[in-house]
Amino acid sequence: MTKRPEHRRLAGALAAVLLAGAIGPNAPPFPPARSVVPFVPGPGSHCYWEVHDRSDKWKRGGIVPGDEVPVVQFVDHTFDSWNDNKDHQIEISVGDPAGRLPASAWAGRGEAEMPGSIGFDLNADLRKLIGGATSLQVWKDGKPVYNAALAGTPTTAELDACVGAPRDPNLDDEE
Repeated sequence: MTKRPEHRRLAGALAAVLLAGAIGPNAPPFPPARSVVPFVPGPGSHCYWEVHDRSDKWKRGGIVPGDEVPVVQFVDHTFDSWNDNKDHQIEISVGDPAGRLPASAWAGRGEAEMPGSIGFDLNADLRKLIGGATSLQVWKDGKPVYNAALAGTPTTAELDACVGAPRDPNLDDEE
């Protein structure tokens, strides 16, 4: 029995869809991650952690008490061009592109050689997602733009304990 041309096209299209489905989820969509630098307790209260390799010129980020919930910040040249006069609607994942959560981030422009940065509040869902994570990805406009390999990330319980934690005025750079 001879297959008709439309059956061959249909079979070819079906095979392409199945192959794409088999390969797609396994292909990492993330940019390369920088080398791992663990979160370590920072100065001040139990709710301060920093990501700082002493061989780096700047801290790579950290977690600090915010107005109501903890705030996480990442410093990287990826954020150099992000507008610091507006909020950025982003999504956060921790290795699974399907498990993204929305966040509203603010940006800080770098000065001279200093990289730009972003920060965002850790609401209950984001604390649960990020607590203990070994990687974190920032997505903007549906595309992954930043990938961090993490270690020593505070647990969800540690982050939850920081809700409403007082800020240390000696460490706070906001008025």
